Amino acid sequence: MAMMMGTSMSKTSSMIAMPTMINNVLTVIITVDITIVEIFMGGTATTQTMTTAALPTGAMHTVMVGGDNDVYTPNSVIAAVGDIVEFVFLADNHTISQSTFDSPCVKAIVGIDSGFMANMGGMLSAPPTFKIQVTTTAALFFFCEQMGHCGEGMVFTINPTANMTQAMFMSKAQALNGTKTSTTMAMAPTTLHTTTSMPTSMPTPSLVQGTGTIVNGMCECACLCGVNAYPAGDGIGSFGGLSGMAFQALINSVAMGMPTSTPLT
Repeated sequence: MAMMMGTSMSKTSSMIAMPTMINNVLTVIITVDITIVEIFMGGTATTQTMTTAALPTGAMHTVMVGGDNDVYTPNSVIAAVGDIVEFVFLADNHTISQSTFDSPCVKAIVGIDSGFMANMGGMLSAPPTFKIQVTTTAALFFFCEQMGHCGEGMVFTINPTANMTQAMFMSKAQALNGTKTSTTMAMAPTTLHTTTSMPTSMPTPSLVQGTGTIVNGMCECACLCGVNAYPAGDGIGSFGGLSGMAFQALINSVAMGMPTSTPLT
């Protein structure tokens, strides 16, 4: 069975590699702790059965993801071997991604990952769901990979223990990762810098007198028009006309490898 490396569409299970010595030979024992059973992307999508339940099906635990706040509700469950945990993604764009207790907001090298389950504004007729089967009694830890969410405490635990409680896990996530920085994008923040060039001299603006007449009680008029208000040709070939000049200058400077200095926000 192939190991799952943070892939949302794999039919494999989350596994733990445990090196141990057997007859003086270093041996890696693979143990399965979670099986992905089903993925539904919401709306009119077709439910994808990833694998049949590895064990007789136990109790069903339903966890709501997102909604009015960036939280899992409940944020922990006690699940027996064979139990099913179904994550229902109510709104926005979240994940359920496996981590470790000591690194709350970093995906485990081997672990499940739903990928982003988008339900922007909760507009889908049926919310996305992600269903797993628990095959261990060990504590399992998860977080939302959306930028900033884990750092604000959007974490989840299956079978927390006295030494690794959900409260401890959440506190560790908040301490290591700060507060929320974005709720809509999953990409790392970037700062774009550019240098734009402006004409060294501008033509002197002038005005042309407008004209107007009253016809059947309605005004037919031509407003005052600027002459030489802008350098000839400005805005031509820029998306958005004149208002697109700055962005066009950015594209040109990047294409020409010009130095960057002024932040573009």
